[in-house]
Amino acid sequence: MQLKRKLSHFNLMIYVAWQVSKRLLRDKRTLGLVLLGPIFYVFIFGYGFAGEIKHQPIEIINLDQKATRTIPFVNRKLELDIGTQLVNELKNDDRVSIKNVYTQENWTSTTFENAKQKVLDKKIKAVILIPENYSKEILNSIIYQENVTEAVILYLDNSNPQVGSIILQAFREAFQKALGQFQESLNFSIEYGYGENLTQLEYFSPIVIALGTFVFSLILALVNIIEERRSGTLDLLLQSPHDKSQIIFGYMIPFAVVASLQTIVIITVSALLFDVNYGSQLPSLFVAAILMSFTSLSLGIFLSTFAKTELQAIQFVPIVLFPAIFLSGVILPLESIPEYIRWFSFLIPLTYGIELLRTIIIEQRPLDIFSTPFLALIVFITVFIVLSRVTLRES
Repeated sequence: MQLKRKLSHFNLMIYVAWQVSKRLLRDKRTLGLVLLGPIFYVFIFGYGFAGEIKHQPIEIINLDQKATRTIPFVNRKLELDIGTQLVNELKNDDRVSIKNVYTQENWTSTTFENAKQKVLDKKIKAVILIPENYSKEILNSIIYQENVTEAVILYLDNSNPQVGSIILQAFREAFQKALGQFQESLNFSIEYGYGENLTQLEYFSPIVIALGTFVFSLILALVNIIEERRSGTLDLLLQSPHDKSQIIFGYMIPFAVVASLQTIVIITVSALLFDVNYGSQLPSLFVAAILMSFTSLSLGIFLSTFAKTELQAIQFVPIVLFPAIFLSGVILPLESIPEYIRWFSFLIPLTYGIELLRTIIIEQRPLDIFSTPFLALIVFITVFIVLSRVTLRES
């Protein structure tokens, strides 16, 4: 009797395994994702981490001039041209790319302020000011023990600390080489356009908000549209004389309300529990985050038109999520992604969502509806809705 029961249990397991296997084998889309998904994952992971941060644009204002001094009693001459040597060292460093070098001949009283404004406008990452007679002061401090009153100034955009640290490292190393044997006279100051005293939580808060709203909204749209299709409600709506766009917007309205509530919760909890200071730009932050969630909703609706079951729908999540995590600035800055794959980063909505939120949170700028990230998200929403209308069909 026990043997028959065991055989019966065994037969049941074999039957269930056989039925599931047949269903999986009939689902060509699932088989394709099973085989191609890991390859896609390793490809994105490998190439996403293959690059280094290089060619960051900077400008240099070199007002220094070559200085010569004779050491008393030994009749030995010392020559120093720190400005020229610093410029040459940075020219040979592929971590930075010098866009302009200003000297005594082409410098004006507003050059430094104009260059600092370029940093604030995100046109360059840093500007270096080498003051007049800096080499002369260094030599005087060595020979005559005089105090150095001037300092080389590095004005830096540190809104992305990973990029900022690379530029600072390149500057320090070049400065040390330029001073050579006089490294003990190293004298410079750092000023920040953005990101001074930036904490880890403040740096990652735009990523957390953008990624959270993106993932939750995507799954919300995918799962619920498939449930509507499975219950037959979606097919009945598609058989009606109404336009597909009306159906799509009808689904988006409740989804948008739920997604907006999720976004508000994410921002509120991060502010209260982790003491993240969003400053005076909280309204702009809410609008930008909700726009990110709308983009994800429209993408989820579009992807759901290609799925017939919840399993197929959920399989789209890693396909979308892996590139978003590895190539949009979530883990690594865009500057470190190899150029031959970086173009793909600008096809990912999350890239623009993170950039938009960083502008608001870290740079404390109000929402600019004419900025590239804002307009890009509007374009993504429009394209996904149009594509959804084209691909939405009955089961």
